Amino acid sequence: PRTQLVELTLEHPTALLHSIPPHPTQLTLKARPDAAGNIALLVDNARKNVMVTPADGYAITVSATRYLTRRMTGVELSAGAVIPVPALLAGDLNSDNVVNSIDGSILSDHWGRMFSNADINRDGKVNSLDWGYIRKNFLVFGD
Repeated sequence: PRTQLVELTLEHPTALLHSIPPHPTQLTLKARPDAAGNIALLVDNARKNVMVTPADGYAITVSATRYLTRRMTGVELSAGAVIPVPALLAGDLNSDNVVNSIDGSILSDHWGRMFSNADINRDGKVNSLDWGYIRKNFLVFGD
């Protein structure tokens, strides 16, 4: 989803991910990618408001409602880092990281409804366009 709100979880075994103690090795944030599908992060070890310490070897998990999770490993973050958000596959209505018959059942239960959480493409109605995502990604697992 190019401009939909996504959640990023950054993990690194040793790098400091936030300036506030206790200096965790994992940081979760929500952001909206730009039109090109990128998210810019503040990566700067010289300021008091450090969000992410420059380092390589980050693991970044990207997730969004109704989409399968993607994980990128070995990501290098440096000053002015821009993270390209990978394409996420749609259809995971119950957020169990697989598109399966449970998601199909949820879609069926909401069929024809307006502005439902089962409206995968967010066009205002649960219909065959949404079913297409379930069919296309059926039995696909996220990372």
